[in-house]
Amino acid sequence: MENNKAPEDKYSFNYWSFYLLGMITMLPWCFFLAAEQYWQFKFRDVSGGNFTVANQTQLQIRFQSNLAVTASVPTTICLILHACFGYFIPLQLRIVGTQTMMILTLMITSILTQVDTDSWQNEFFWITMACAFIANASSSTLAGTVFSLAGQFPSRYVSSVVSGQAISGIFISVVTIVTISTGVSAPMVAFFCFSIGTVAICASLTCYFYASRRPFFLYYIALTQTSKRISSIDDRPLRMQNKSWRTTRFIRIFRKVRLFGFALWLAFVVTQAAHPAITLKVVPQQKGTVWTDVYFVPVINYLVFFLSDYVGRLSAEFLEWPATNDVKTCLLAVVRIAFVPAFLACNVQPRGNLPVLIQSDEIFIALIIGFGFGNGYLSNISMIGAPLAVEQPDKEMAAAIMTGFLGVGLACGSILSWITVVIIS
Repeated sequence: MENNKAPEDKYSFNYWSFYLLGMITMLPWCFFLAAEQYWQFKFRDVSGGNFTVANQTQLQIRFQSNLAVTASVPTTICLILHACFGYFIPLQLRIVGTQTMMILTLMITSILTQVDTDSWQNEFFWITMACAFIANASSSTLAGTVFSLAGQFPSRYVSSVVSGQAISGIFISVVTIVTISTGVSAPMVAFFCFSIGTVAICASLTCYFYASRRPFFLYYIALTQTSKRISSIDDRPLRMQNKSWRTTRFIRIFRKVRLFGFALWLAFVVTQAAHPAITLKVVPQQKGTVWTDVYFVPVINYLVFFLSDYVGRLSAEFLEWPATNDVKTCLLAVVRIAFVPAFLACNVQPRGNLPVLIQSDEIFIALIIGFGFGNGYLSNISMIGAPLAVEQPDKEMAAAIMTGFLGVGLACGSILSWITVVIIS
């Protein structure tokens, strides 16, 4: 089967279906992140008094870093397991099962927004962590499956998944800002957000079922299966001599994509180390205004960051530089480490250590824009470059290996974020 005989992706339906699937893979995590005011309300000091940065409880101070660690553990485990053993589980089961679990956890979280938990904050904390654990285990397994699936299609379909992930953050930020502007309470804002997330996942399932039956989708799945059969015939002597043929194939592909994987790993380590655990605690110069007290966090820390991230991913999709040069991609990832000490030098509060060197809100916003753009560009260019480095029958495994690197990056970065919060506070 030749690529030039591929059916047309009519109305780009498959492209936008992958876009939506990419969005769904990040939806639970982004909703948990963006509901900051809700978590601050739930874990406030209920003994009385006005809330200030100075009288935050330990649950409030360390919630985001604890959430990052809790989410990264299942993410890492599931992405690595999927990279090694995912092909043993039917595709339909992975896609339907994971999204069903995501729907259930978001429904539970939505219900809890309307429950008074002031008298059992610690128990509510652990229930929230359990929901975050399950939701992220499901979404990471879905991400590994979707990237492996998209890797069998032309490179723009991998880019659509990556860009969809960025759109998830923008979508959630906009929903949060709009609901806040209506003047409703923090629990109601969270209720609307988590409910909208549930509806979006249902829509994603519907689109996938339709897309998977279209000729364009079936053509590329069949193309990959044919390539695998040809490759299997070519490798038959090796398989007869070596019982660990799958391991040998995995190592061969791993060596080809390892530098792209390192760049992806480092990009997420750096991002998780600072955002949102550190950036969320940056206090603006002026206080007491609607902008600083209500909108600064959702607009700057989330909407601006995710918009910059999305622009970075789109830029990588159009430029595709340096998609064929893994060394240059790694160098770009290393240079980006400088953002972490820069954020630590901003007006992070509360803090007991390290001096404040950057007071300017404008400089902080510029750092957020550059940080988000770099995350989007590096993550997309790495995911584009890896499948290009291997042959057609190996693209699925190459994409799965890259999601494993992504998961390990999230885990390492979340642990680093927890350490930086402890050090600076």
